[in-house]
Amino acid sequence: MPRARLAVVALLALAAACADDGVSPAARIRAESAAVHSRGNPHLVSNAVKYRDSGAPHATGRSGTARLAARALVDSLGRTRLVVTTGDLDDTASAPGRIVKIQLKAWAPDGTFLGTRNFNGLTGGGTWVSDLPGVGHGARIQVQGNVRGIDGRRTDVVTITETVKAAPRLDVALDAPERVLPGAPIPLVAVVTEVGGDVGARTDCVLYVNGHAVDSAKGIWVDAGDAVSCAFTYVFGPGDHTVQVRLEGGATGESPVARVRAEVSNTATFDASAEDRTVEATRLMEYHWERPDGVRKEYRNLEQDSERSQRVTVNGSLPRAAVWPLASVSLEMESGGTVWQESAWALVGGVFDPATGLTCATQPVLSPGSMFHLCSSATATTFGYTRFAGTVTYHSDGFARQWDGAGARTNNYEWNDTWTTHVTGSGHMRQWGADVRVRIEVTDADGTFGGTPVMTLQPFEEILSTTPRSCTLEYHYWLEGNAQETCTSGSAREFGRRGDAEG
Repeated sequence: MPRARLAVVALLALAAACADDGVSPAARIRAESAAVHSRGNPHLVSNAVKYRDSGAPHATGRSGTARLAARALVDSLGRTRLVVTTGDLDDTASAPGRIVKIQLKAWAPDGTFLGTRNFNGLTGGGTWVSDLPGVGHGARIQVQGNVRGIDGRRTDVVTITETVKAAPRLDVALDAPERVLPGAPIPLVAVVTEVGGDVGARTDCVLYVNGHAVDSAKGIWVDAGDAVSCAFTYVFGPGDHTVQVRLEGGATGESPVARVRAEVSNTATFDASAEDRTVEATRLMEYHWERPDGVRKEYRNLEQDSERSQRVTVNGSLPRAAVWPLASVSLEMESGGTVWQESAWALVGGVFDPATGLTCATQPVLSPGSMFHLCSSATATTFGYTRFAGTVTYHSDGFARQWDGAGARTNNYEWNDTWTTHVTGSGHMRQWGADVRVRIEVTDADGTFGGTPVMTLQPFEEILSTTPRSCTLEYHYWLEGNAQETCTSGSAREFGRRGDAEG
């Protein structure tokens, strides 16, 4: 990855904004914009700090100094797993003491008592894990644990009640241009969406080019029912390349494979795309049983979760070097007759990196969550605009080194569209019209260049995954010899509007 330090010689922000969902805090936006621009470098937060955790809490309790925590999650196939620990549920290896006995009592979501089961003589240390067949989403589980080895010779008895939640499910979509300039740093964006809806998840966001891992954002957090962006930067050599983003080291997933061609053009070109996308997950779980005493149970639970995100990207190239400092740069994004973002800068300077032969500069557009970038070699220039999707954007190793300035640290995130996220709770969403238009105009000593792509939006819908209906027959202790039939099915789909443009 090229290493570059960025600086702005002089900066003039001429920002303006329009109303969002009926709110028109123009003064607030201008103040926010001025604060962002005056910082120079982005305001980043460590990935280790959750930007928000609005998921359903897990059960905790204590007796004396002994503590128990429990989490029960059901996956898309209807399999429920319970984890009980004296330590941290996200780091069970460090759990102190020993859990020597567990008693479970379970209730169906409608309050029907399912029964009691004891587990004695446990020897697994401070963590105990068990599958709970037939105990579905919304069921309540009372956990009573006997703990030794924490309060001297005393045996502590801790009782807590956990509710079964949907396990986190992550979808990842990659936005990559079809054409790029060889040898130039190209921003790539992956949108990661949690569609389980109950709890968030941690994972590593990893960029693969031609089957090899080349960049990553480690330990990202995606809140329950939320979407975030992973920002990467990669320098493509000439020719055709395959690009994919995979989620590893926690919750998993992978994007479809994109294809990118890197070639030198003798004319100014651009590649642009816009997408308003909703990911929707549906899960159905049904079961029925009858006990010898005549008690019957039929249960059907249909769940649906969805998350919407928007993103815009423009990548352009010019077959000549830029002359620094740039006399002026102006950028505007418009849709449905409304200008959503508008910024202008004068006398923009870049920093030369002798290791790559590139001079680069970047500017936040109006507020965090969008950026303009430009890099120039001795023979060509690449420039573009990126509007990141979701609540926050995680900066990969390569992205941080390229765009975050001197002393950049890796494994950090930045809030998107801070004023809307924190003031109205509406995040980064806009009501788009029939198309999205972006205007980029750059003037230097040799002339004016840029582009005005118009991305006409068309509806789309696609099935991302399908879990066929599957049934199992299980004999549970609380049925006194009778069987429970459990059936599960599910699907995930994406839909919305998207468009692209070339020129």
